[in-house]
Amino acid sequence: MNSQDQWRYCEKCHGMFYDGYPEKGACPAGAGHNSSGFMFVLPHDLPPAPKYAVYGGIGDRYNALGGSTSWLGAATADEAPFAAGGRVSTFERGNIYWWPDTGAIELGNVAVRFKGLYCFSTTDGPGADEPYVGFGIAPAPPGIASSTRSPIYTDVDGGDSRPDCIELFRGLPYGLQLQCGLWEHDSGDQDRITGILKGIADTVAGSAKDACGDIGGPQVAEICEDTWDRTIKEKVGDLLEEIVNFIFGDVQIATWAWTISAKDMVRFAQATPTNFWGNIYHLESPLLQGSGADYKVYLDVIPV
Repeated sequence: MNSQDQWRYCEKCHGMFYDGYPEKGACPAGAGHNSSGFMFVLPHDLPPAPKYAVYGGIGDRYNALGGSTSWLGAATADEAPFAAGGRVSTFERGNIYWWPDTGAIELGNVAVRFKGLYCFSTTDGPGADEPYVGFGIAPAPPGIASSTRSPIYTDVDGGDSRPDCIELFRGLPYGLQLQCGLWEHDSGDQDRITGILKGIADTVAGSAKDACGDIGGPQVAEICEDTWDRTIKEKVGDLLEEIVNFIFGDVQIATWAWTISAKDMVRFAQATPTNFWGNIYHLESPLLQGSGADYKVYLDVIPV
């Protein structure tokens, strides 16, 4: 229905007023309106119906935030399946994710950051360690593979912590694959090592891109996790192991592949981090052992 009757002309203010309620409103000319003449039927425009449906737990959260007037804006697609048995609705400026065990979580971009390391015991031989960590970074498509490394931390003994904050990734939380290595510095070329990690990340990112094809948006999350799992088993383990065969002049403590799922990226971005000797983190590596040393490496995930 796009019309409404019971509109009247006011002979005092020469304007129209709605006569369908007991209270007629104040007349600009003073007191109440004085109706005169005929009753009019006026057309009006209805607001356009939403193009995409937002319902269920996601819809409840969206409405609680203010719907299309919230920071999310209007929906850009119908609700769809998401990784790990979840659901997702996409909006102009972010998404709302839902799993049975988390409920609805609204989120824009996230950043994954290296937050430091802890030394439980040092490498064999006299003196303190000088460790550093390298990362090959393979995000879900259309993200681009990259690599980076930490500084060399000097004078590290067993029981020492080296908190830090280095951004590894920034983007939508559709999953991330890291190819990681921990070394004790002697006389090696750290840039050569991170270059090899970048090459491995290119391989992993390429596998995900091939698997996803023209598929975009949150649908890539589950495809990437499955693809990364196969790629790690078939290729990445061998590629990381090959680093051992190079003589870099630095002592390799450990290399490992680290998959951060889409669900973990979403839930950790809303979770309170843990503090371990100054390392403020959401994710910790396995115990990294080699050449007599024992370390752990820490990451966090934050909304940005």
